[in-house]
Amino acid sequence: MLVSEFIPFLNENLNNVKIHCATGNTEKGFSKLEAFFAFSKGSFQEWQEDQTKKNFEKDYILSLIYINKNEWLFAGIYQSLDVKEVLNDNGKIRYKYKTKLLEYGKEFIGKLVIGFVKDFRNPYLLLKNYFNDLILCEIKKTEYRFDLFPGFSNVHITFDLLKEIINNNESSWQTALSSVKGVYLISDKSNGKLYVGSASGENAFWQRWSEYRKWTWWK
Repeated sequence: MLVSEFIPFLNENLNNVKIHCATGNTEKGFSKLEAFFAFSKGSFQEWQEDQTKKNFEKDYILSLIYINKNEWLFAGIYQSLDVKEVLNDNGKIRYKYKTKLLEYGKEFIGKLVIGFVKDFRNPYLLLKNYFNDLILCEIKKTEYRFDLFPGFSNVHITFDLLKEIINNNESSWQTALSSVKGVYLISDKSNGKLYVGSASGENAFWQRWSEYRKWTWWK
């Protein structure tokens, strides 16, 4: 079954919907895990409204979050009401959207898993071009959990997200990061410099990274 058939509003507005495939990218400097945490903490809408370009030049946004290969979680349908240019501290322009979560499909947010084979990078798509490719795969009984440790190969996080994980004592992260010792890489986004560190003491990565949380110079 097509998602546009399951949620008729999408079928009725094919020409006026942008799909946001939230996976994270290097341009914004965060990983998909930040979308996960924004969702689980109830701030996904605010997270989505901050963009580096005018990416939502349609009236409606179909929001999806990557969870597994060819699988996406439904994060709601939003109406784009306004957009304003804002300046970062570094002088670069960002675009702050004002959006409204619509009632269409709202009861399936965090539960509806959508099949979509996306083998290209662009995360902002016209629904009219892909509506036949969005397949309803599963409706979960409870909301998908994003606070679970995703596996070491998927750990690519910003300092702000690291602080959130440590401050909230995310149990699955603490268990995983405390059990393995190893080498890690820090990238300074302001100048491109790299730092290679190692975690070899008690509680391994968790202990080492908890110390970084206290450092004021690492922003």
